[in-house]
Amino acid sequence: MNFLDGLNEARSEMILITRMITDDLLFNSVTVQLAEMTTEAFFSPLYNHFHQALAVVLNTPKENVVIFSVQVHFVFPSRFALLK
Repeated sequence: MNFLDGLNEARSEMILITRMITDDLLFNSVTVQLAEMTTEAFFSPLYNHFHQALAVVLNTPKENVVIFSVQVHFVFPSRFALLK
């Protein structure tokens, strides 16, 4: 990918891996929330450590661990209440 705004130029490379998310995969999935972790920090070299740690904890090869969604989760201060 190239970016040029007239003054600055930036280049980066990206690898996109696509996988089909099946009903079985969703049924056997888990949600993990990390406290005080930004998206940028998560996709640093920490990502590979996290991926490997999940494989160890789940006692499965790293190739069997698919991280398919990363979302920012905002925690609202306790003084706010959500009404149904």
